[in-house]
Amino acid sequence: MTLFAVKFVHSLVFGIVSLAIVYVWYAILTGMSGPLLTLAVAVILLESAIYIGNGLCCPLTHLAQQHGDTRGDDFVADIFLPAWFVPLVPYVCGSLAFLGLFVLLARTLLG
Repeated sequence: MTLFAVKFVHSLVFGIVSLAIVYVWYAILTGMSGPLLTLAVAVILLESAIYIGNGLCCPLTHLAQQHGDTRGDDFVADIFLPAWFVPLVPYVCGSLAFLGLFVLLARTLLG
């Protein structure tokens, strides 16, 4: 697998997880529920478990480093994103994901 392929797959996974986070917030704002929301929550929880279980670093980062990525030391540089946004990814995505899951949980328990 080439470095481009690793970055492409990692970017694709990032996009899917980001879409799941957006869908959770869409469901919160519209009051929706159903199988797509369940899938979005499962995607977020799975990615979170992988990321946390790997020491707050995506396993694909290690693969990118093995293929010559020297920027992988910041844990998310091996995806195709603007350089200014890369350091913010864990904070922005993590906050939106966990706050969304918390709101969903509260809506479920109180609703």
